[in-house]
Amino acid sequence: MGATYVSIQVPDTPVDAIRTSMADFNSRAPARLAAYLAPPVGRWTAIYPRLSPETDRFAKVLSGTTGGPVLTLGSIDEDDFFCNLCVAGKDLSFFKASVGTQRSAKQRAPVIKRINALAEFADEPSRAALIERLCDARQTTFSVDLLNAFCAVFAIKNARTSFDYIQRGDYHDDLDEETKFDRID
Repeated sequence: MGATYVSIQVPDTPVDAIRTSMADFNSRAPARLAAYLAPPVGRWTAIYPRLSPETDRFAKVLSGTTGGPVLTLGSIDEDDFFCNLCVAGKDLSFFKASVGTQRSAKQRAPVIKRINALAEFADEPSRAALIERLCDARQTTFSVDLLNAFCAVFAIKNARTSFDYIQRGDYHDDLDEETKFDRID
C-alpha cells in the first residue's frame, strides 16, 4: 500500500470565497466536511478535504459558487490517478488512469474531454502530451508520477499531500512550496 494524496484545486478564487462556500455547504450538508485550506500558489488554491462522500458534493457546490472549474485530484495507493471536474455547479465526472495500463482509442474520450475543458490553463501541445501520458501508463510505476505530470501542465502546486498527512504534520517533504494550512469545517 502506497501513499494517497487528495486535493481540491480551485483557480482564480479568493480564499474568503472558498471559506464562505465551505461554511454554507457545512450548514446544509447531512455530514460536515473537514478540510485544510492553503493560500493560493499562482492561479490555484488547494483544499485538502477529509475524504468522504461530501468531498465531491462540495467540489460541485464550490464550482457553482465560483462559476469556473474545480478539480478533485488524487493519487490512490500509488496505483491510480484520478481527476474529477466540476464546472459551474455541474459534476462532469472523473477519469482514472491506472499504472501499467493503456487505453484504447474509444477509452481515451473521457480523458480528452476533461483535459481539453481546461484549455485556458495550458497550451494545446502540453495538453496533448499529457493526454498521451495519462492514456498510456504502461511505463509508469507510481500514480504520483501521473499526478505530477498533470500538475506540471496546469501549473498546480502542492498537490502531493492530503488531509491526513497535514493532520499528522507529515507533509513538508512533499510540498512544491512551503505553505501554511488553515483548518476549515
